[in-house]
Amino acid sequence: MIFRSFNWITGYHIYTIVNTAASNRMEDDKKRKDAISSIAAMLFRASQNRHRWFQVDGQKFISYTYFGMKFFYLILICIHMYVFKVFIGSLTFAIDILHSGVEWRQSGLFPRQ
Repeated sequence: MIFRSFNWITGYHIYTIVNTAASNRMEDDKKRKDAISSIAAMLFRASQNRHRWFQVDGQKFISYTYFGMKFFYLILICIHMYVFKVFIGSLTFAIDILHSGVEWRQSGLFPRQ
C-alpha cells in the first residue's frame, strides 16, 4: 500500500508498462516494436523526472518523510497527554501516586471504583 501511494512520485507507472507489454506480447512485429518504443520512451522520461512535484532531490525525500513522521508522532503524543489530562485530571497523576509512598492497593486509586 505504501509503495502504491508513493509510486506516482517516481514517474514510473508500472501498471501501464506491464499492461502495454502484456497486451502486445502476441502481436505482430510492427505493433510489438511500437510498444517497446513507447515503453522505452516512457521509462526514459520517468528517469529524467527529478521530483518536480515536491522539488526534492534524490534520497532527501525518504529523509523528509522519516522526519515528518517523527514530528507527527510527537504531535500525537501531545494530543494523548491532553486527553489524559482531561479524563484523569492532571499530567502528574502517575508521579503523584509514586510520591505518596503507599502501595497501589492501599491508595484507593487502583482499581477505580
